[in-house]
Amino acid sequence: RTNYVNENDIDNFGQDFIQLQYTRSLTDYSSLVTTLYYGAAGGDYPAGFYVTDSVYNSNNPDGYDLVDRLVQINYPLFNDHYGFISYFNHNSKDQKLDLNAGIHLYSFQRQNLESVIPDNANPYYDESSWKNELSVFGKLDYTINRLSLFADLQFRTVKLEIDPDDTLLPDEPNVVKNWTFLNPKIGLTYVLDDIKNLYLFYGYTGREPTKIDIFGGFQLNGSNLESVLSDDVKAEYVHDIEAGFRISKYSFTGQINGFFMKFKDEIAPIGEYVPEGFIQLRKNIPSSYRTGIELNWNWNFAPSFYFNGNTTLMKSQIDVYAPDDDPQEYENVTQPFSPNFMAMGAFVYQFRNLFDVEISGRYISESYLEPTNQPDMIIPSFFVANMRFGINFYKENRLELFFNNIFNKQYFTYGAPVDPDWDGNMEPGYFVQPPRNLFVQLTIKL
Repeated sequence: RTNYVNENDIDNFGQDFIQLQYTRSLTDYSSLVTTLYYGAAGGDYPAGFYVTDSVYNSNNPDGYDLVDRLVQINYPLFNDHYGFISYFNHNSKDQKLDLNAGIHLYSFQRQNLESVIPDNANPYYDESSWKNELSVFGKLDYTINRLSLFADLQFRTVKLEIDPDDTLLPDEPNVVKNWTFLNPKIGLTYVLDDIKNLYLFYGYTGREPTKIDIFGGFQLNGSNLESVLSDDVKAEYVHDIEAGFRISKYSFTGQINGFFMKFKDEIAPIGEYVPEGFIQLRKNIPSSYRTGIELNWNWNFAPSFYFNGNTTLMKSQIDVYAPDDDPQEYENVTQPFSPNFMAMGAFVYQFRNLFDVEISGRYISESYLEPTNQPDMIIPSFFVANMRFGINFYKENRLELFFNNIFNKQYFTYGAPVDPDWDGNMEPGYFVQPPRNLFVQLTIKL
């Protein structure tokens, strides 16, 4: 991919993947599936920018000329990952019991380099990391008359080891992080009749921070070593409770779902911004929650005509937010990038199995750019309309035309407070989404 704003920014990455799978039928109702897999990825990201140098000039009365010079930094990375997964399946003869259990072993190895082009053979930053994971899991579905029970339990342990750059951190031992998680889920479904059912779900899960979260950037060096060693970014945990109602009757299917998610040490984008890539660092929020209602449906309201969509009404709140550079604490503020209302709908006409036409729209209400909820730091609400036309030909081949952003709406989905004049006055900055555009997709099945 090329960045047309800056012709010196070019992504050049590739990836490979291979797997070997063996399935064994143990009985008429049981089987064992085992998979070995390997993946690799790597490439270069040369990023170019200009710097101003003073160059001696004997013909200049001041002695020096100011000259703009292009500097290109290459950010290559290479990784390999290996995995083994084996699981047992059992379905009872009466179809009331479905049991799955297994184990997953995974190893991920990465090398991060940084160099000044064209001297890629001598990188000024060279750091390696290994991430190894073991998970054991079991899943159970059991039906008793109108009641179905679902249970899922996962034990997961993760080890991350980082070998620092020898030049920046000479003689520094490898940094080692360990996490262990026990993730249970349980759910009940009660069938009211042939077309309606009720359900209730509870889950608890934890996840580790990423390496960028731990570094607070893209490098491990003397400036962030203490923070990395002291576990400034901790693992995240969440309780999730959901309940809902489903209906499926003739030409209509629908679902309404209520949810409440309570977080401890949520890993969220509330930190500083990294200049490379306009990325906001993620840090822990000690206590936060999300709650809301979701609705989705599909209605075949006339022959060959469909209306489908979904809506979400949500409240997202941080109990207490304390910025690093601000002595003030902010209570009961809204999460950044968390709109209160989202809706999407589509009308579809399908003529037999020959062609189909879809007109769709998406509305997103306004949201905040940052967690102190300054009234001028928002992403405005927007509505975007799209259209799709698809035609099937010769067996299962298909041609689709996508007309996106029909009304050429300028809208934003991400941004950050910025200081364009370097005078301390912050303004909202945005990534602009594409204007009206056409996309063609051809699918050929041999």
